[in-house]
Amino acid sequence: MGRDYGAGLRAIDFKADPNQHRLAIKNWVASITQNKITNLLKPLHVNTNTRLLLVNALYLQAEWAQPFARVQLMNVLLTCLKTSRLRSPQ
Repeated sequence: MGRDYGAGLRAIDFKADPNQHRLAIKNWVASITQNKITNLLKPLHVNTNTRLLLVNALYLQAEWAQPFARVQLMNVLLTCLKTSRLRSPQ
């Protein structure tokens, strides 16, 4: 995995400074995804009780076999974590 995909394990001491490590992971994901995912981990997601995080990131730019019509993508109501909703960008 490490040779072919750059995957690996990293030992992190979340007890010492959870926010510093959260930001490092967040920045790594942002760089891998060309800033498409910039806020993966919020402060409440990582704390001194965190023992393990499994994080992966992939950026794929490809065309759909059957592209969506633009009208299908407009004005869609999205539900986020069952607690909030937002409209898709137009």
